[in-house]
Amino acid sequence: MTLRIGWNLDKALDPRDGVGQYCHQLLKALMAIDPENDYVLYPLHAAVSEEDLERNFPARPENFRLAPAGRRTPGPTDVDLMHATTWTHPVGFRKRTGTQRAKGSGQVPFTGKVLFTCYDLTFLSHPECHTVDNRIACLEGTLRAHLAGAHFLAISRATSAEMQTRLGVPPERISVIYPAAADHFHPERGKASAPAAASDAARTRESPSGEYLLAVGTLEPRKNLVRLIEAYSRLPSELRSRYSLRIAGGGGWKQENLPVAQPIEGVHWLGPVSDEQLVELYRGAALFAYPSLAEGFGLPIVEAMACGTPVITSNVSSLIEVAGDAAVTVDPLDVEALTREIADLLEDTPRQAMLRERGLQRAADFSWQRTAEQVLALYRRLTASDTPR
Repeated sequence: MTLRIGWNLDKALDPRDGVGQYCHQLLKALMAIDPENDYVLYPLHAAVSEEDLERNFPARPENFRLAPAGRRTPGPTDVDLMHATTWTHPVGFRKRTGTQRAKGSGQVPFTGKVLFTCYDLTFLSHPECHTVDNRIACLEGTLRAHLAGAHFLAISRATSAEMQTRLGVPPERISVIYPAAADHFHPERGKASAPAAASDAARTRESPSGEYLLAVGTLEPRKNLVRLIEAYSRLPSELRSRYSLRIAGGGGWKQENLPVAQPIEGVHWLGPVSDEQLVELYRGAALFAYPSLAEGFGLPIVEAMACGTPVITSNVSSLIEVAGDAAVTVDPLDVEALTREIADLLEDTPRQAMLRERGLQRAADFSWQRTAEQVLALYRRLTASDTPR
């Protein structure tokens, strides 16, 4: 049976943040494996043209089509399943219960199933790291989905466990499916285009390849950059003179404590970078530092591992789950320990080689094709009967 699947499109288009990378890569992978079902792509928050879609998905098959002009969300009977990927539960979708009755006689029909991707619950666990508007929007969407009987796709076991303890979502209504690094994250150096190569050269001319530490992420408090910079500043002078700290990322919020505008010796703010530049930055780094306070998954550590870069990350939330034994883990609140682990790894060449090998093996455990296959199987399971799941 051909399914009609609705999809929130917004985050999948450029420019993309971390959630946007997830949406883009998942939708791209679904396009590659599913020629049968009918996908309707809904631009929830802003108008999207066919040109926008073509630019982001040049190989889009015919069964993935843009919603009719003016339609931001589907009606409850327009699709068999709505995949909500942007923290927003569609209006009018709800589960059927045995006590619901239509006026007159008969049961109220089930009005559409929803699969709601929950990336993390940091708006509850770390509210100080979010704006008030973001906390309200994420909480409202997640609670609406919970109360309406949606099925949840959690991107890690840590996120699933938090949903059960903080929101009371029963485990049978949660499926854990991991994301992955995109295919272009790998250790082999390719030939960059002339503009990209020139830009990369401009960004890396301050220190030779391999002579820097790298941090990547949206500039916001949860990424713990203030403590990372402090840890870097405490390194022995010989290491700081040899290795700079490069921080790639833009946007964000609550940045008043980040010394972006203040020159700090050895610290270089790169701002937003292209995918091509990011790959080269990973490949050239002596190590990748990601001491985040909490993550739903922590995709940058898998990207770095896929590029053959040793990783230091936090021993909390999903990060220890995703890293396994392929990274150095540390308490993200302990600046002294972070300094010590960075210094030890920089001076231990055999350990770097071991982490590169383990990282490549761990990154290979995650695949967008496998992710898309599991998501498609979940679509089919959820629409197999009229029973809400």
